[in-house]
Amino acid sequence: MMNNEYDKESGGQREVSEAKRSRWHISADTRNVLAVFFGALVVLSALWGVCDYALSRLDARFDEIDAEFDKIDARFDRQDLRMDRIESTMTEGFRQTHDRMDRTDARIDRLETKVDAIDTFLRHGRQQIPVEGDGATPVPVAKPAGSGGESSWPLPQDR
Repeated sequence: MMNNEYDKESGGQREVSEAKRSRWHISADTRNVLAVFFGALVVLSALWGVCDYALSRLDARFDEIDAEFDKIDARFDRQDLRMDRIESTMTEGFRQTHDRMDRTDARIDRLETKVDAIDTFLRHGRQQIPVEGDGATPVPVAKPAGSGGESSWPLPQDR
């Protein structure tokens, strides 16, 4: 059986047998929709590939940056350990210095007590011994016992 079909090339109609005719008769609108759909599918596939490549590059760059941060963090950890060692050394040094100062202060306190006792002893009924730069004129003092003469006053006992 023969049908008339529009021939685009000749601008007219020609007869085409049913056997030659396509089994899938698609209208022009349907073909345009399918062409746009497949075109969009190709564009989306290309866009997907570009985005996937860009994301993989970003992921690789973030991995590099993360590795750099890990190196910096390790460096800070080492510096923290060094600072802890320095701080503990300084703390120990400060503690030792503080202990020495406490011992020195205790010695000074004992010496001041002795000087106060001697000063009190000399001020109460005994002759004062002039101190150089004190401005007082020297007064002769009796010699202590055992130095070839008699002592007129007893010396304090060493504590």
